[in-house]
Amino acid sequence: DFCERPQVILSCSHVFHRGCLHSYERFSGKRHCPLCRCPSYDATIHHGGFVVWRTKCASRIQKAWRGYQSRKELYDQFRNPKVRSEAPVLHRRICGRALHAVGDKMERACEEREDALDRFLEELD
Repeated sequence: DFCERPQVILSCSHVFHRGCLHSYERFSGKRHCPLCRCPSYDATIHHGGFVVWRTKCASRIQKAWRGYQSRKELYDQFRNPKVRSEAPVLHRRICGRALHAVGDKMERACEEREDALDRFLEELD
């Protein structure tokens, strides 16, 4: 709903939702740009912002899906021992990254628990 609202382009080239700009004008009691404080402006309603937003979201979703599919395909290939033996460097790199990520998570968890234990012991003293 928020992204579908009409937008307003001011003469100073700043863009706001029409409702947000009206709320700002009611709140401030003045008619000036909320960002640059331009004292007078001409407002032009613009409906294209939603189309740009929708296209951007769709491309992000498609990019994430394509990445997921290619990673899944690569991992499925590495389950085959023959493929693993043909590309040992790549297999080591993938396993190394996975182990590094797990090690980092484990280290952070230990540090968080250690801090909690230290706080508990301080409260007892």
